Amino acid sequence: MEWLRPHPLTLVTLVVQALTQTILPLILVLGGSDSGGSFFGRYAELLFFLVPLGLAFARWYSTRYALDDEAVYLNSGIFVRTKQVLPRSKVQNLSTTAPLLARATGLVELTISDASADGDIKLRLIERAEAERLTALLRTDLNKRLTTESSQLANPHVGAPPVQGSGGVLAPPMVSTAGHQHDSPPIVNPPTPKLFRISMALVVNSAIPNIAVGLFLAWLNWINGDLISEMIPLDLPVWSWFGLVPIAGLLLSAAGAASRVLTLGGFRLWDDPDRLRMKAGLLTERQITARRERIQLVRVNRPWLARRLGLEEVRFSTADVEDPQTGHMTILNPAADLGEWATLAPTAIGSVELTEDNLQQVSPLAQRRVFVRFLFLAVIIALAAVVAGRIWSGVITYTGVAVAIGIATMGWFFAKRRFERLGYAMGNSQMLTRVGVLNEQLTLLPKEKVHGVMVTSSYFQRRLSLATLLVGTAGHGGSLGGLRLPDLPTSVAQDLAAILALEAANTPFERTL
Repeated sequence: MEWLRPHPLTLVTLVVQALTQTILPLILVLGGSDSGGSFFGRYAELLFFLVPLGLAFARWYSTRYALDDEAVYLNSGIFVRTKQVLPRSKVQNLSTTAPLLARATGLVELTISDASADGDIKLRLIERAEAERLTALLRTDLNKRLTTESSQLANPHVGAPPVQGSGGVLAPPMVSTAGHQHDSPPIVNPPTPKLFRISMALVVNSAIPNIAVGLFLAWLNWINGDLISEMIPLDLPVWSWFGLVPIAGLLLSAAGAASRVLTLGGFRLWDDPDRLRMKAGLLTERQITARRERIQLVRVNRPWLARRLGLEEVRFSTADVEDPQTGHMTILNPAADLGEWATLAPTAIGSVELTEDNLQQVSPLAQRRVFVRFLFLAVIIALAAVVAGRIWSGVITYTGVAVAIGIATMGWFFAKRRFERLGYAMGNSQMLTRVGVLNEQLTLLPKEKVHGVMVTSSYFQRRLSLATLLVGTAGHGGSLGGLRLPDLPTSVAQDLAAILALEAANTPFERTL
């Protein structure tokens, strides 16, 4: 077994990382130092740079990795030594990342993942040829193991017939993709302007609550006169904060959208014979692979502004823990046209038997329940405004009552829209749900991936004979890693739960993963 070290250029990244951790103490110490000709005054600057360099060299020198017939090994650490052992039989996924320095020098970071959250082995800055060598060896083992397991699952007494995947579609043979990963063109490659538009829509959608809170603070500042002025010492007219708060929120949204474009810019998706492969990043390039049989569900995100622009984001969840930075939801298309999910989903889970035309509405009582919640909030605000007006100013009372009336009115339209958009459909092999108003979500779930089912009812739901259906999979995104459908009639929720539970009981456990 041959032990190897990362590429020497890893030293550069380690030094930069160490300097970023010491730059603030350096500024504070040297900026306030007047030690003149003392030893510290002469050599402090040198020490602050030599120590990070020495630590970086020690970290690089103490990091070694190896691969034998049984496992992948990684030893690292200076004062606390860490030894990781990942058996080759437990490898679930392989992905690469290329930061800016790595891309300029032909290096990559290789992540070897198992099914746990803390068992990943990360090899920082190794040569691309070395990464491809390790990937080819580990992926060959992985494909052989999966072929054997799939054959035994399909027919434990016969050789190796094909396995049926989600929706009754025959799963493709498990063949290695090493060596010909770049032969075929990508099936998805959205243009950057479209990616920026939906990124802006996603961030603005999440910023709406923050802008609402900011406007509320601006209103308090208008009533009180110096609330914001005490926190932000700017000599501005009181009324100007009503315009500055939304502008600040939009600027932050633009910054968030730009960050997302840098992360997902140049997104490409390849449909390999046995897996999906994604590569993205304008500065740091990341490549993620997902085996098709591990995919649990497909999720479509449609924020309000994105829907106005005719765009949606299509993602999927797997049973692996390969992408913690994105919340274990991986992307099929970050900037798809509205409704394009129906043509992308078969790439991940096989044929799609349900569309939005098949959706049924939940109970009409759902509208009443949501409106009552808004009405309850409006009453609380009105009462608080009356009390505050008696203590401070009558203007607070009038303004608070106006806000309460606005909330109640908004609640009526919100409840109506929510009821119209809530929907579900149950097919022979799949379930489709739609939830959300400001952020609408579609979830397409193969029934054979169900791990658990739960029916819950809050106090007010029980009064109206309503229930919420929760479906769990082996994934990690969403409620229970699956889907959540509120405000079904209790009998309907129980019937759907029984159907899904029966499907889960009759599906071999290996296929649910």
